[in-house]
Parts: sequence; structure tokens; C-alpha cells
Amino acid sequence: MSTSRKNDQYANIAMISSDKNKENLVVPTPPKIEKKHLPLGNSTETITLPPKIDNQDLLMAKVKKLRTHFQTFLEKKSPRLSSNRTKIILKTFDWRIETIEDQQNFQGVLSGAGDWDNVQIPHYGEPLGKATTYYRTKFTAPKIADNQALFIHFNGVDYVANVYINGYFVGNHEGFFAPFEFDISPYIHEGENTLLVQVKNDFVHKRNELVIGGEMFGGDKIYAATGPGYDDPDLGWHHCPPGMGIYQSAYLEIRARTFIDDIFVRPLVDTHSAEVNVLVYNCDVSYEEVAFNLSVYGENFEKVVFENFFFYPTTATEIGLGDTFNQAMLEATGERDKPQKLYAEQGKNFFKIPITLNDPLLWDIETPYLYEVQIQLINKEGKVLDTLAQTFGMRKFEMDEETTPKGKLYLNNKEIRLRGANTMGFEQRAVMNQDFDQLIEDILISKACHMNFWRITQRPVQEEVYQYCDHLGLMTQCDLPLFGVLRKNKFAEAVKQAEEMEQLVRKHPCNILCTYINEPFPNAQNLPQRHLTRSELNRFFEAADHIIKLNNPDRVIKAVDGDYDPPSKALPDNHCYTAWYNGHGLAMGHLAEGFWFPIKKDWAYGCGEFGCEALDNIKTMYHHYPKSWLPNHPDESWHPSLIKASQSPNFHYQFFETPKTLSQWVEASQEYQRFATKWMTEAFRRKTDMVSFALHILIDHYPAGWMKAVMDVDRQAKPAFFAYLDALTPTMVSIKPSRLTFTEGETASEEVWICNDLPQTFQDCQLHYQILHNGKSIQQGKDSVTIAASQANYVGNITFDTTGLTGTVTLLCVLLDK
Repeated sequence: MSTSRKNDQYANIAMISSDKNKENLVVPTPPKIEKKHLPLGNSTETITLPPKIDNQDLLMAKVKKLRTHFQTFLEKKSPRLSSNRTKIILKTFDWRIETIEDQQNFQGVLSGAGDWDNVQIPHYGEPLGKATTYYRTKFTAPKIADNQALFIHFNGVDYVANVYINGYFVGNHEGFFAPFEFDISPYIHEGENTLLVQVKNDFVHKRNELVIGGEMFGGDKIYAATGPGYDDPDLGWHHCPPGMGIYQSAYLEIRARTFIDDIFVRPLVDTHSAEVNVLVYNCDVSYEEVAFNLSVYGENFEKVVFENFFFYPTTATEIGLGDTFNQAMLEATGERDKPQKLYAEQGKNFFKIPITLNDPLLWDIETPYLYEVQIQLINKEGKVLDTLAQTFGMRKFEMDEETTPKGKLYLNNKEIRLRGANTMGFEQRAVMNQDFDQLIEDILISKACHMNFWRITQRPVQEEVYQYCDHLGLMTQCDLPLFGVLRKNKFAEAVKQAEEMEQLVRKHPCNILCTYINEPFPNAQNLPQRHLTRSELNRFFEAADHIIKLNNPDRVIKAVDGDYDPPSKALPDNHCYTAWYNGHGLAMGHLAEGFWFPIKKDWAYGCGEFGCEALDNIKTMYHHYPKSWLPNHPDESWHPSLIKASQSPNFHYQFFETPKTLSQWVEASQEYQRFATKWMTEAFRRKTDMVSFALHILIDHYPAGWMKAVMDVDRQAKPAFFAYLDALTPTMVSIKPSRLTFTEGETASEEVWICNDLPQTFQDCQLHYQILHNGKSIQQGKDSVTIAASQANYVGNITFDTTGLTGTVTLLCVLLDK
């Protein structure tokens, strides 16, 4: 009857360890503190706990307030820029899976022979593994002038796309997340034209299955373990299987034959300036003399920075060492000290334009001010060939790799500690469904939970996600889609995709960090004949660093998220599932005490994933689940092995007793997730050197998709969501749990810490504390405390005699500012 995995691949991954290179690592230990006993009996004041958000209604009320605050940052205030382009959206296609007959008669596919299904773009799903599908549509070609070109543009096709126009092959692209396009002007004719896109899928590098629990195979697809999923309870809901399809928008566009292909504004906050990088594409074999007319405005606030700044691209003349011949020639002709014109030649041309922004408004998580640069591309006759606008934020993000401990993070020159959650598809589903109000709400739910960033897990996503994070002040981490391994034959392709990732996210001030691989396996997954070993993978990191820094010199890079084979470049990061995969990394008690995984000496560190599973809310189950998964009534006997891919049947034994009914399973699993989330998060907060962590995961993208989520697909928060919200309070009191039980007559002593994520010191605060026995106050006290900026502060121990005490003892602490 059970449909759960007998050998859960993600649990197996969590059991990986490597002793290699451990001699170069050190184990972070609890900080040395001078014990202090907080005074008792010096206060009789009544302690009133501050109100906390602990239910769905209060959460949504907070989200509503945040929506009001951030509404102004969503409103476009910059003037409209006229465009010379004409866009034709391609929405409806005929689709089918390739047959043996198609392989023998490709002309039949091109002509549309056979049976096809009608689908709408975006379209994503099966087949998995090594498979081919076809998308076919017809369009009427618009009239194109001699100085124009017609491009076909795809924002994302998973995974390999081969594009044909009227039977002519016009180009291909590998990789699911990056936009690509082709000039199809030579291949179109008047009247009806045919577009065919052949889409190829494959197995992923670390292997995947075709059915849950089935045999796993490896292939050449660069894909990790997260995606949009698809509506299929047997497989598509669960753990983001590597489907395929044209899953982002596609369109035709008429442009000038010399046009602006891309704009990236590199902010230089410290000098109140910026570098506008403009990519100009020339379709022809020619030398086009071009100039640029720039205007900069506030995008979401009223501001004219400057208008009609004309830039004529030139360069100084430099002469090679010892090149006396050219030096003499240039001096004789008077060209030695003259600026040289720069032309837009065939293909891509990269121009840099320096600009000044006096006293700029900085992009920040509370005030995400955005600017917009508007550019006209002008030919030598003064005619406007093309126009394009690009938003940008004036913000600076850096990792300090000089000061010990290395790896501290700074936003606009102020220390910041990244507190967030992993996303695994819900944000992508919102874009695919064009439900941008839901995307806004999801971002605001995160901010209501005191999160300041999303780890957009193991893949770049649609640009709309980054655009809304820009406007709402939520930072993001972007991951290259590698999990565990990289195929030897895909080294160069992975470097290309690293560049495509950076080109996608570099425009967005929200994106502050990039990584290359999730959880690299020791010894190439013990398949060195297929994958890069760690030394070879380090060479890939170097190559990816070079290509990314070429595109964005300021990018902060953390090579690895969740390193099972350390050390890696830059900030050490481990994944910690000690509260679920029993024995993973370190014991829960050691974690609470202050220990951590072995890391590089003199470095801070991060935790890219932690968490445990809790079953969905009962209402969500009965609303979405197949009937075969559920009893007729929630109080009937039931077992979660009926839920495809649930981990609870195999992993709950270490943490809570086996329930009997559906209601009991939901209650027990959600209560344990609440406890584990609070335990681990507060342990992280008490570690001053843990500068980044992300809960796994925030919101489920489908019912029962990945039930480590603390909010289900219907946006109903589980108790763990509120525990996480409370534990992320920027300046909070944390009682370190040395023990949970005492024998009557012992002396109990618990450490009290104040964890301050804010880059400011608080003087003369009052800490009030109270000891309750079975709900009745028996002792209380207060003490004056100073709270240092951006660190965990030990303030003392609450120590008391348990003689005569039986039952439950509760410690209450309240922190008041001066």
C-alpha cells in the first residue's frame, strides 16, 4: 500500500560526509562567557508580554499594513518612453511528443502532419528524461522595412530548443532559464509563416527518476532540484521534477537593424555615480556611427536627475610597448592625441557611459528607491534608431574578506545579516499564472515574518520575480542550477550558463549574491568517470568567477550552498537537517550549545537550508488531495504513506510518537515542526558569526509538494511559520535551553541572550524576567543591559532553586528600551 520512497534520495544526500581536507578546518565552539547571575527579587512590576503575530488573521493584517507602506514603491513615476518596436505575442501552439515516425520523417513534423494538442504558453510538464516534444504555430509576417529586422524571442525554454522558420533551422539554445532570440528576417515571406520549436529534455547530472521510487538515470541536463512543477499528484506536485516546455513568454518583434540589446547600470554608491553599460547589436556587416541620448528619472519617486545627456563613444589612442613605427605614423598625421570614434560593427558592441547622481536615494529593504535610465540610440544623421529603458537601484552590497572573521556582509556600508527562506516554485507558479498580486502578497508575507531575503533555490527564475523584489525591498540569492555534481563534458556549458545567470540578475538591486552549486558530493558522487572531482570543480568555480566578474565586477559570490566536501571559496555554508534527518551534521543539543560544522579558520558562516516536514493543513488536504489519499473523516485511522513522496512515515520516529488518525498526524507533525523551527532558529541567532541562514522552505508550490514548507499552497500558515516569525524578531530575547527537565531540588540556571540583527547599539535597556511555577509567579527581577550592534549578547543567567517545585516552570523575559 505504501507509495513512499524506501530510500529517500534527499535523506541519503543529507547523510553524506567527507573527511578529506578536514585538517584545514576548525569547529566553531560556544563563545567564552563570564557567567553572571541576574538579580532576583529587585522588582515587583507586572510583566506584560508584547503582542505577537501568532495567527492567520494577525498575519494578514500585518501584510495589509505593509502593502500600504510599499504601494508607493510599486507605482511608476518616470515618464513614458516612446518605442519604435512592434511586438507580436505568441500564445497558442500545437504540441505533441515525438514519435518514432517523427524521427523517420521530420518533414512531416514541419508540415504539421499527425495528431497535435492545442496548448497555451507558458506550457510545462512531462515527459521527463530523454525525450523530445514539438511546438508548432503559424503567424502572418508583418511588413518590414529595409532598415528593420524581425526577431523571434523566447524568455525561457526548458531545456534544449531548436527553432525552425518555414523549415529553415535558425538557431538553438541550451539551458532553461535564459532568454534568447534569433533574427528571422531572411526566412520569412509575405502571408502565412510556420514556426516549429523542437524541445529536448534529458536526465539531470545527479540522476532522476521517471516515476516516484523508480530507477534513476543520469544525463546531460543542467538542472538541480527545484522548478515550477506541474499539476499531477503522482509526480508533478512533488520535489519539482525536471519537466520541459516553453514555460516563459515568446514573441516576435520588429526592430531597427541596429538596436539596443541590453542595458546594465552599475551603481557606484561611494562616488555618487554609475556606469551605464549599453549593448548595441548590429545585424549587418557595416560600421554604424552611433550616439546616445540619456535621461535619468526616479522610477518609483518623483525626480528628474538629468535629461538629454548626449554621449558620443570614443577612446584614447594607446600604443604598444616598443611600437615606434605606429607612434611615428600617428604623430606625423596628428592623430596621436585625438580621440578615436567607436562604431557599432556587426554583432554585439559594448559601450560604457559614466554618469553622476548627486546625493542619490539609496535602494534599501525599507525604502527600495529605484531610478530609470532612458536611452535613445541615434545614427550619424541624428535619427533615433531605437529606444530602451532600464530600472536600477543605487545600492552597494559587499562581503568583507579582509577583517576577521571574514565573510561579514554589508548593505550600503552597514552590516547586515541575511535572514530568509528557500523558495521552490511558488514564485514561479505566480508568474506563470500571471498572478502578480499573489507574488506581491508572498513577498510581503516574507517581510511580515522579518525576512530580508529569499534564497531563490537552485535556479534563476523569471525576471518578473526579481522586478517585484526590487520594488518591495526583498533581497535575493540566485543559484546556478547545479546539484551535487557537474558532468565533465558540460564544463563549458556551465560557464556559459553562469554568464547567462549574471546577465539576467545583474540589473536587479534585489539580487545581492550568487552561488554555483548546491551540496557538492565528495569524489564526484563516486562517479569520477562522469563528473568533475572537487579539484576539477574548483577550476570551474575559477572560470565562473572570471565570466561573472567580467559582466559585473561587484558581484558577491558564495561558490557553494551546503558544502558536503569543504572547504570552498568565500563564505562557508552548510545545510543542517539535524532536526529531521537524525544525526545530520551535529546533534540538536550541540547546535543549541553553540557548536557548528567544521569551517575555514577565521571565517563567519551560513546555513543555506534547515527545517523539517509537517503535513498540510486538513482543509488544504480535503480541498486538493486525491480521494484515495485520505480517509472519509479526519478522525479515522490513517497513515501518511498514502501521500506521494512524504518523508514523515520514515523520519518521524525519532521525534514524536506515531499518531493513529489524520487529525493526530497533522497536529503532531505541525507541533514538532514548530518546536524544531524555534529551536534551530534561536540557536542560529545566538551565533554572532552565522551571518546568513534560510529556512527550507517558505511556501509550497503545489499541495504536498515539499511539506517542509511552513505555509501551504493555500497560504495557510502552519504553526512553524509563527515560530519562525517570532525567532526572527530583529532584536530579541533568547533563553538558551541547557536542559528541558530538572529533578526537584536541583539548582536550575538558564542563559539569557539578546540577539540583535540591527546595525545599531541600544543603551540603557531594561530586561525584566519572571519565574512562573504552574502559571504562578514565584520570583522576578530586572537588570539594565546594553545591546551591541549586529551580534548576539550574553546578558546573564536566571538561576533558581527547584526545591519544592514540581510540574512546569516557565521563564518569561521582556526587553524594554530606555
